[in-house]
Formats: sequence, structure tokens, C-alpha cells
Amino acid sequence: GDLYAQLIVTGNRINAASYGIKGDGTFDDATAIQAAIDDACKYIQARPTSTGAFGAPITVVLPDKKMYIKTQISTNEAIKIVGGGTSATLVLADDISYMIKVDKDANTKTRNEETQIEGFELSNIRFDGSSRGHTCTSAIGVYHCDHFVLRDLWFMCIKGKCIELAGAREGNVESIFTRFCGVYGSGCIEIVTNPSVGGDTSNLNFGNNRNIVFPFGAAIKFVDGEFSYVNNILIHGMFDGIINSLSTYFGTNDYNDTNNDFIVLNNSNTTFTNLESAYAPDKSV
Repeated sequence: GDLYAQLIVTGNRINAASYGIKGDGTFDDATAIQAAIDDACKYIQARPTSTGAFGAPITVVLPDKKMYIKTQISTNEAIKIVGGGTSATLVLADDISYMIKVDKDANTKTRNEETQIEGFELSNIRFDGSSRGHTCTSAIGVYHCDHFVLRDLWFMCIKGKCIELAGAREGNVESIFTRFCGVYGSGCIEIVTNPSVGGDTSNLNFGNNRNIVFPFGAAIKFVDGEFSYVNNILIHGMFDGIINSLSTYFGTNDYNDTNNDFIVLNNSNTTFTNLESAYAPDKSV
């Protein structure tokens, strides 16, 4: 069909801009992005079993512009979602659960291998929380996914978690930058084996994560899970001058400093290397 022909010509890449993204602040660009993702998932579910180009991952490319997200974007297949330039930005434009959620629950295709999604990738995208004007459970939620990659992601003013991993295994989270993100009691990055979704969360590699700056909650929170590796990360805490100016920045100050540790570790067998903290000597790392 037409989609098969398009993917052969474009090297298994779908341009989300051609699905009607406007970026005008009024239109819900999530609907256009979702349509592109749905086409990618339909192709994966219906494609021939032959090898070669038909078996290669499908990449959904987001345009190099601001896109306003008012509803959740979801995928139940192992696609790649990448920013097509240096400033592909998803702006949180309403209160929603997730900006992007990866989960098998909506998958109608019969699967083996414990029904995990195998090999999802998200990279080169900015997430903008509109100066903490809207809330989300997490900007990104990855559930029931093996061998996933989250790379080169930038989060600004997300009033919620930046990344939530549940039932996600053997994944790489690399080159992450957050600033003014999180909420008290949660982590900017949170790892959990959630009984309600099933599956363990283990064997995760957090490498070259760059900076978690001014977190409103913990920088990284391991609710449980095991066998993870955290290396090359700088956590830069709040200090009085910033805290006293939060109302000016955001119109409100929802920062709570009570036992707000940098890293909350409630799991086993996690290894830390090259970990550095700044501007909060009273915090636990």
C-alpha cells in the first residue's frame, strides 16, 4: 500500500510534520503526532515477516519546532521517536497523565516473550513544562519494555516526574538534562516495579546523564527494582537565592525541602560511579 511505498522511499522514517502539526499553541499537536505513531504501529503489526528493510525499526521524526501537547501520546510497539533538529520541543499545554507513554496494555497483537515491548527508542527531544503551569504524572512513562533507549532528552519546568520506568528492563538512559523539574515526594527520574502493571524493573544503565539541576523532589528515586548502574551525573540542588525567587519565576513556590534527598534508594544491587552533587551539602546522595 501507500505506507509501504512511503517507508521504502524514506528508509523506514515517517515525518510527523506531514500529519498536520501546527505549533500555534491552540491546536493539540499530540493528535497529529499520535496519527503518525499509529501508522508506524499499524505497519509493524501488518508488515511481512521477511527480513531486510521491512524488518527494520520504524522511526517517527518530529519537526524542529514547538509542539503543544494537550493529550497523551502513546505507543504499544517498538518504534523510534526522534527530534529532527536541534530544538524539537513538546510543550505541556494541559494537565495530563503522561506526555509520552510506552505500554503494552493497548497492544492487540498477540506477543510472546512475556508480552514486553522490545527495543523502543526516544531521542533528541525537549520537554517544556510551561513554567510549571500544568501538571503531569510524568513527561515520559515506559512500562513493560525491554532493551529501550532514552537519549539526549532535555526537560524544563516539568511539574511532575521527567521519566518513570515500571516493568522496564535492560534499558539505557543517557544524556539527560533537567532544570526546575519534579515534585516533592517523587523523583525527576523514578524507577518502580509496580504490582499493578507487573514485571520487574532491573538491569538499567544511567550513563552520562549530565545534569539534574534544581530538582523540586529527589533527582533519582528507586522505589524498588534491582541491578542498576548510575554513572557520570551531576546533581545541582536548590539554594536560598533560587528558592526565594521561585514565586517570581513561576507565580508560586511549591518547593518543599523536608527530607528532600538527592537520591532515594530502596532497591538492591545499584552501583554508582562519578557521582557529584553541588549547592546542597546537607542532602543525602
